[in-house]
Amino acid sequence: MKVGIREAKNEMLTGIRTYLAKDKKGRYYIDEMNRLPFFLLGWPGIGKTAIVKQVAEELSLGYVSFSLTHHTRNSLLGLPVIKELKDGGRYTEFTMSEIIAAVMKECDKGHNEGILMLDEFNCVSETILPTMLAFLQTKNIGEYKLPEGWCIVLAGNPPECNKSARSLDTALTDRVRKLSIEFKAEDFLEFAKERGFHPAIVEYLKANHSNIYVASDDKKNMDPVTTRGWENLSNTLYVYEKMSETVDVGLINQFIKSDRVAIDFMNYYAMSQIGCEMKDLEKVFKGVGLSEYAAKWNKYKAPTLWSIIDYMGRILGDKVRGKSSREAVDRAVTNIFELTELMKQPMLSERLFGIINQDDELIKLMTKSGNRKYVEACKKYCKVA
Repeated sequence: MKVGIREAKNEMLTGIRTYLAKDKKGRYYIDEMNRLPFFLLGWPGIGKTAIVKQVAEELSLGYVSFSLTHHTRNSLLGLPVIKELKDGGRYTEFTMSEIIAAVMKECDKGHNEGILMLDEFNCVSETILPTMLAFLQTKNIGEYKLPEGWCIVLAGNPPECNKSARSLDTALTDRVRKLSIEFKAEDFLEFAKERGFHPAIVEYLKANHSNIYVASDDKKNMDPVTTRGWENLSNTLYVYEKMSETVDVGLINQFIKSDRVAIDFMNYYAMSQIGCEMKDLEKVFKGVGLSEYAAKWNKYKAPTLWSIIDYMGRILGDKVRGKSSREAVDRAVTNIFELTELMKQPMLSERLFGIINQDDELIKLMTKSGNRKYVEACKKYCKVA
C-alpha cells in the first residue's frame, strides 16, 4: 500500500515496538527469525533514512546504516582466510561481515537492541543477492549472527528513478513488510517545524507546496528538489548567517538543484531578510499602504529590491493561471507599477515590465485589459506594441 512518510514512521514505530516486546521472563514474544524486515520504497530524498533514525532515537535504540551499493562483496560477506588443520589439511573460513561487525560495536556500547538499516537494497548485485536474501530469513551472514535484539529495515528507490534498481520479485516481497512511500506536503511541513528548519524555508514552502519535492520519472532528469536538499540548505543557512557570509543563488543551487526553484527561493529569502512577508505582498497587490512600503523598501540596495519585484512577478503569473479573476490581476499590476513610481526607481518598473513580457499568459491578459499603467510601460520601454 502507498503511505505518506508520517504514516510510514508510525507503522515502523508500532512494528519495532512489537518486535521488541517481551514477556514477564524477558523473552521476546516474536523471535528474530519471525521478524519480517520493513522495506521502504520511495523516491530519492523523500525522507526514508530520516524517519528510520527518528524511530531509533524515539525508542532509544542503537542504529547502524549501510548503503549496500557502496560496499564490496568481501566487505559485506567477509574476507576468506585459509586455516590449517592438525592433520596438515587446509580449509577456508570467512571473517566477520562489516555489517555484523558494525552492529557488534554498537552492542559493545550498550545498545543490545537496535535497528540495522540497509539502504539501496534492491540495487545489490546478483552475486550478493542470494546471501542477502538468506540474511533476511536466517539473520546470519556466514557463521555470524545478527544479535537477537536487532531489527532490520530495508530501503530502496523504485526502478523508474534508478536504473540500477530492480523490481521486487516474489522471493523478496515474501520476506519483507513493504511500505511504498509517496510524497505528502503536509508531512514534510510538520517534519520541518519539528526539526527547526530555517524560518524562511518553512514560510516559503507553506506557500509553495509544489516546490517542496520536485522529481521526475525521466531518468535523464538531473535537477531534483528533495526534502533532504531543503534540510541540508536549512543547516547551511543557519551557519552562513552566524558567520555573516553572503547567501546567493549559487549557494542555494548547490542544494536545490532546480534553477527555477533555487532562484524563486533566493528571491523569497532576500525578502525575508528585510522583514517582507507574503502578507505584505498581498497588501501591495490590493493597493494598501503603498507609500509606507515605498519609503521602507527604498532603504535597501538594488539586488534586494529586484528580488521583491521578481517574486511579485512570479506570483502574478500564478494568479493568472490560478483562481484569481482577471480584474484582480489587472489591479495588482497597476498597484505594483504605482509602488515602483513612488520609489522613483525606473529600473524597478522596467524589471516588472520585463517579467510580465516573459509570461505568455500575463501578456495575453494585460494586452486585452487596456490597463493604463501597462500601456504606458509599453510605450516607454517599447518591448511590446
